[in-house]
Amino acid sequence: MSQATVFARGLSYICTGYGCISPNPSLRSKGLLPFLHDVAADHHWYVEFIQLSEDAAIALAHSIQNGTIMAVSDGSYQDSYATTATIIEDLSSGQRGVNKIIAPRGREVMSVYRAELTGIFSTVWLVNQICT
Repeated sequence: MSQATVFARGLSYICTGYGCISPNPSLRSKGLLPFLHDVAADHHWYVEFIQLSEDAAIALAHSIQNGTIMAVSDGSYQDSYATTATIIEDLSSGQRGVNKIIAPRGREVMSVYRAELTGIFSTVWLVNQICT
């Protein structure tokens, strides 16, 4: 991921530079769950109901590298509310992480598609954070 410096000039936007954002190692030293909560501070719904131990995260990171991971996500939409659950499991050790999400936004924009996409997004986001 890169950070860009952008400013408006009239009706145009000017990019004056960009550079790689390096992760802050001091955040990760507090442990995985505090790290996830810090990273998702503006989007607390990503990790509000997460169940993932440090040992499971390490096993999942290794299984991602070895190609022995399975991730399953399912979204549900009912009465104008969208929820989703994701399970990420190391097939060799049985270690797993579970994340349950109540999709953000109001009733006027909720749909079954948003529920499913929220689950897919949260799965990809969580795998990315485990590998960080």
